[in-house]
Amino acid sequence: MKIYERADEPVFAWVAELVKKYHPDLVSAGVSIDVLMVEHDDPDNENPAISHRGYPAAAQVRAVPVKDRAGGRRDAEILVDKRLFKTLPEKRKQALLDHELQHLQPVLGKEQRPKLDGAGRPRLKLRRHDRQLGWFDAIVRRHGEAAPEKVQARALLQEAGQLYFDFPGGGAGVQIVPKVANN
Repeated sequence: MKIYERADEPVFAWVAELVKKYHPDLVSAGVSIDVLMVEHDDPDNENPAISHRGYPAAAQVRAVPVKDRAGGRRDAEILVDKRLFKTLPEKRKQALLDHELQHLQPVLGKEQRPKLDGAGRPRLKLRRHDRQLGWFDAIVRRHGEAAPEKVQARALLQEAGQLYFDFPGGGAGVQIVPKVANN
């Protein structure tokens, strides 16, 4: 069984600071955000407390359904894996929360004003990641340069290598060398 609890006040302070600093669209729409910490009730349970499409997730965000908003809930909810969160340095905690906030996007109508839902609250949609990677190492081993994973990896390095990786002089021209098993 999972245990849910509201996050401590410092987490809400970080969320407020991040929203004010990086998400003016959420401020102008008046979006309210709740943060819940989740963990397993069994401390020996090694499974992640949160998963997304079958993969472990450190956190997850959603727009709260209008029925729940009408009942007094906030507009959006961030779930955070409590066990993992406790292990992160402060800057990584803030980056994780900011990542989830980046997903939230008010739905805009005429004159770029936020549309409202049936409870009179701002409608939200979830922004997709700029990049979504789903790779199989086995496909690269079998197909080498023809593997879609290899094509995506090269494109990532050429388009944004320095953004994601700390290569001296940028990422352009960096050659990906597959890992070779020692025999």
